[in-house]
Amino acid sequence: MRLRLWPLVFSLPLLLGACERRASTPGAASSPSPGAAGGKLTIAMMPKLRGIDYFNACQQGAQEAAKELPDVELIYDGPTEAKVDKQVEMIDTWVTQRVNAIAVAADDPVAIAPALKKARDAGIAVITYDADADAAPSGRQFFVNQCSADSIAAALTDEMAAQKGPAAKTAIVTSSLTAPNQNDWMRRMLTYRRAKYPKMELLTTKPSEEDQQLAIQRTQDILRRIRASRVSGRSRRSRSPARPRPCGRRERAVRSR
Repeated sequence: MRLRLWPLVFSLPLLLGACERRASTPGAASSPSPGAAGGKLTIAMMPKLRGIDYFNACQQGAQEAAKELPDVELIYDGPTEAKVDKQVEMIDTWVTQRVNAIAVAADDPVAIAPALKKARDAGIAVITYDADADAAPSGRQFFVNQCSADSIAAALTDEMAAQKGPAAKTAIVTSSLTAPNQNDWMRRMLTYRRAKYPKMELLTTKPSEEDQQLAIQRTQDILRRIRASRVSGRSRRSRSPARPRPCGRRERAVRSR
């Protein structure tokens, strides 16, 4: 578990440094957030949505780090649905509350960027983790990831090959079609697969909208379609008429009488 927690534990000192630099830079913001020049800092942290094991681990890591930093007050909150408009609403609330820093796992890298830019313009330090926002439009200062996208792509593809062979027919159930991190993984998986497993085939990609039960359902649907396709193929082959056998000389002689 410690290995999963360290990236978010590491992100809190990054936020502290960002707050200090933002406060000490002339002209950084017309009205810096309270605490930026000293005193207790309020850090607001947002997952894609609450209730997922991975983000529960992120919350635990952030809370452990906050306990070690006496000058930090941590707010951990997020939407109950994987919808970027809910994230934007919460970010706007935090800007109004004038927190010192915001850390967010973006549901949509493009749609969330204006809200993060608004926070930056208000003097709030901004980082992303797990799933990045568009860097330039959002103005975010850091992106903290659990490991490189290339290593994730290679590990997932190698595991599929290990389980079903280098010419396996595969499918992907992703969190959502707008998730920036998983879209990046899939792009890199394609490049890696073409280079190392040229005979491996991707049949389909389906979103689960960050819903575990929907992910299971989508997986079962894919498996049923694959099985039905195989049965249908075998059935067509078994019903195909036998090719006529060429007549021998004796048969032609009998028919001509």
